[in-house]
Formats: sequence, C-alpha cells, structure tokens
Amino acid sequence: MAAEEARQYAAQLIADPARALETLTREELGLNPGELGSPWGAALASFVAFALGGAGPLAAHLLAPGPHALTLSKHPALHAFAAEMTEQLGVEVVPVSSTEDAISGADVVMCATNSIEAIFFQQWMEPGMHVSSIKMPEIDQAALERADRVGLHFGHQSPDVVAARGVEAEDHRPGLGWQASKGFDFSKSPKLPEMLAGAARGRQRDDEITCFINDLGLGLQFAAVAGVGWRKAKDAGVGHELPTDWFTETVHP
Repeated sequence: MAAEEARQYAAQLIADPARALETLTREELGLNPGELGSPWGAALASFVAFALGGAGPLAAHLLAPGPHALTLSKHPALHAFAAEMTEQLGVEVVPVSSTEDAISGADVVMCATNSIEAIFFQQWMEPGMHVSSIKMPEIDQAALERADRVGLHFGHQSPDVVAARGVEAEDHRPGLGWQASKGFDFSKSPKLPEMLAGAARGRQRDDEITCFINDLGLGLQFAAVAGVGWRKAKDAGVGHELPTDWFTETVHP
C-alpha cells in the first residue's frame, strides 16, 4: 500500500472510534473483541469474589468478643491519641511501646510499608503465625528460612527499571530493596496462581509458620481510582495542589 493511500485509510479508520479500537485490538494485541467476555460480567464476578473473600474477616471482627486495637508509636502523644481514638471509634485502643508487644499472639501479621530494609524479624515468629508483605525486603531472610512455607505473588522478584544516566535507585542497591534476601532460594516457593488453583499444597498443620511475599505488582487499580478521584476533586474545586518536587526526591522515604 502506498504511503498516501495508507494515510487516507488511517484517517478514515480513526474517524470511527469503535472501528479503530476493534481494528487495533485485533492487529496489535491479537484479540478478537467478539470473543472477549462482558466487562459487566467481569466486574460482577470480581465484586462477588471480593465480597466472599471479605466476609470471613468481617464476620470474625463483628462476632469476636471484646474487640480492641493496638497502637505503637514513639511519639509522646501516644497515650492521648489512644484515648481519643477509643472515644471516637467505640473500640478500645491500647497503646504499646514495642513491636513485640504489638504482634505478640497475632495469627496474621501484615507488613505494609515503603521500607527498603527488613522490618519483620525471625525472633518475632510464633507457631501458627502467617506473615505477609507488600514489598520484597520487609520480611528478613532469616525469618523466611525459619518459615515452613513461603509463597510468592508472581515470582518475578525484581522489576524492569529504566533510570536516567548516573542515577542509582535506592531500592536497587546491594542488600536493599529488590536486592534483599538474595541468599534465599525462591525457586522452590509456589506462586499465587498455583496456590489459588490448588496445584501447591497449603498449610498442613495449625502450628506451621507461613509467609507470603508480594514480589511484584503494578497496582494499576490504585492509579485508576486515583485518576477518578483527582478529576472529581478538580471538577468540585476541592483539595490542595501538591508540589511536584515532593514526588521527585532522590532520597528514599
């Protein structure tokens, strides 16, 4: 096809958005739009799955006697904060002075930080405990080695990063971030799809210690929700503009 003829065809194609999307989907992705499932069906199935998954923890929270929460901080206003939250939430908020006190006796420990170093250590493990992480380095290698079972999200263990010349990413330095726990053999760890499909054996005894490593995830759902929230805030004229340099720091928080 001649160049001029190709330009004319492209213009005609783009003039019809629906036709353009279908053509690009077929040519670029190799997918047949007619064979794809309904987005409403997918959304409904996702809603039902999340609802069923959340029903168990919610029921335990609602039915458990004497609910309370622990709060840990080195801030001098810790006790005042706990008292204020107890009054506002109607749930006893108990101040504690150490991480050990906060997680002692816990069945599930969830690490959810932006740390590029370990924040959970072997000596805090107890029989029957499950420890999960948002980032690779949060669980110390010695803790992983003590665990009876360690599962991974996808098994990628390290993302593909494009950095400007001369820039060293903090979370790619030796022993930190994605380079942490390199001495642990993750090749023997089952992946999340295998565990969900029953292809990998789960916990076999009540006293087993298990760990889950969220080794990689795009988090596209967060960006999508944030985009909607940002547009609505702009339309409503609410919120505050944040300086761009807050998000271009060279020091990892």
